[in-house]
Amino acid sequence: MKRRVLILALAVGIVMGVVGNQLLNAQQGVKSTTVLEATAANTGEPIQFPSVRNQFVVHLLEMAPGTTTGRHMHPAFHVNYVLEGELVDLDLRGGRDRTYKAGEAFVHAANTWEDVANRSTAPVKFLSVYATEEGKPITVRP
Repeated sequence: MKRRVLILALAVGIVMGVVGNQLLNAQQGVKSTTVLEATAANTGEPIQFPSVRNQFVVHLLEMAPGTTTGRHMHPAFHVNYVLEGELVDLDLRGGRDRTYKAGEAFVHAANTWEDVANRSTAPVKFLSVYATEEGKPITVRP
């Protein structure tokens, strides 16, 4: 009898959670849009996370016109989301540069030399979200 009650309570809880989530998302003025869903970096490397103690780090970066971040790498995959302006992802392997505009996102591979630039006449603002090993540096420079 106790087991039936427990199973029934669990089922009711799951249904209420699903319905509650749908109601919350249906609230007036709330909109959820998937900006990026990826299994690989923009250069093709599959996304993999270290099997150690991890952390998320979020950086807000602002770049003046005509600037670059300089050659660097990150020991973790990271998502970049352009908030304002146009960001140019410079291909340091001899391929083509990629330009991302406000509202666009992309994934950078781990342990790969990179540089991004603002080639426009307006400032660029973007978020970088890193999933990295706790306690390790986020950025490595040559």
